[in-house]
Amino acid sequence: MPPFTEAYAKVYLPIFLQQIRDAIDTGNVEFAGGRQKNIKTLAALGILPDDMYDEIKNLSITDYYRGPLLDENEPDEDMYWAFRKAVGCELIYIKLKIKDREGKRLFVMSFHFDGMYD
Repeated sequence: MPPFTEAYAKVYLPIFLQQIRDAIDTGNVEFAGGRQKNIKTLAALGILPDDMYDEIKNLSITDYYRGPLLDENEPDEDMYWAFRKAVGCELIYIKLKIKDREGKRLFVMSFHFDGMYD
């Protein structure tokens, strides 16, 4: 397993961001929209999933928070990356992974207000 250090992230983050954009452009996306905190956040922001994908597509290196990290729910699957991005006047926590086994499918694990854990 490669060392997932900050230096590693700096090298691979631009690649990951491009994979995100490519997946969105081709519609190869999946959203954990059944999670209440994600639904509540979209509703509070007054945005739809398509708007959420626009925000994700515009992530930059400066929005990087941490990763890649092991997904404890699926430890045999792909790693995830976390971002914090201002959407309107709110700071949003975004957790994403590219599912390589599903043809580079973008999986949006979290899109909710930062600090919202319930």
